[in-house]
Amino acid sequence: MSLKKSLIVLTILCTLVLTSTLVYAAPDAQKTVDKANAKIEKAIDKAQAKAEKAKDVDKIIDKLVEKTDKTAQKAKDKAEKDGADVKCEDVEVDVGGTTVAIDPLHVYSW
Repeated sequence: MSLKKSLIVLTILCTLVLTSTLVYAAPDAQKTVDKANAKIEKAIDKAQAKAEKAKDVDKIIDKLVEKTDKTAQKAKDKAEKDGADVKCEDVEVDVGGTTVAIDPLHVYSW
């Protein structure tokens, strides 16, 4: 992984860790959000790796956005049923030289 990608991934992970420790939520809701964020992070890594080799980066980006939006919405719905106030906040990610807004989840209260 290139230095730029490593820094982007590190920034996202630090943001997720710091924001998740600032708030306390119902354990089930926090677990749901953490799993979804890990799945989103994995999807970002895969898309970045594919984009290095691909000519048509737009398809990769479209699939990434679709997958992460679906993952985030499903987890948000489940966590809110558990009593948590969950928000999606865009994080900019570089995929094949294109900046993409991806929305990991943050638990604000329960």
